[in-house]
Amino acid sequence: ATRQGRLVKGATRQGGNRVRLVKGDSSRVGALAAEGVALLLMAQVRMLAVAVAFMLIFSLFVKVAQGATFAVVPFVQRENLGLVAGIVGAGGNLGAVAAGFLFRQNDLSYELAFTVMAAAILVCAVLALLIGSSSVSRRTVSSRFETLAIHQVRDNGWVPGAASTEQSG
Repeated sequence: ATRQGRLVKGATRQGGNRVRLVKGDSSRVGALAAEGVALLLMAQVRMLAVAVAFMLIFSLFVKVAQGATFAVVPFVQRENLGLVAGIVGAGGNLGAVAAGFLFRQNDLSYELAFTVMAAAILVCAVLALLIGSSSVSRRTVSSRFETLAIHQVRDNGWVPGAASTEQSG
């Protein structure tokens, strides 16, 4: 993700941690919702400069949502990490191809095509709530993280980020 994307993701995570209104990952759901709203507003605007501004906002939240989505991948099925990452990536390509077909329809205006895309993104934001992490799955993720760290220390004999205590002789 870009520097701006990480900045916005951090800001949405900070706000989401203070107020737990949704049960899912607030940055992922918030980024998808903001992405959908920005695209919906872009579809309705008639002035080019304003449309470009909404397009920039839309693309910023696309990057944030991508980062938040791929951040979940290691916790889905650790032993099949490459497979899960491939499926998630293929889902993005599937959405891009489906959006491309919207613009190929002769009877759909660009405004309607963008509106349909925005509606699909907003539906995905609602569905992302189902992927959310309850307190049980948060504990599971935390314990998986701790288990991974313990195995790393046991297998490698070192703690990442710590200074080496061995002296070369």
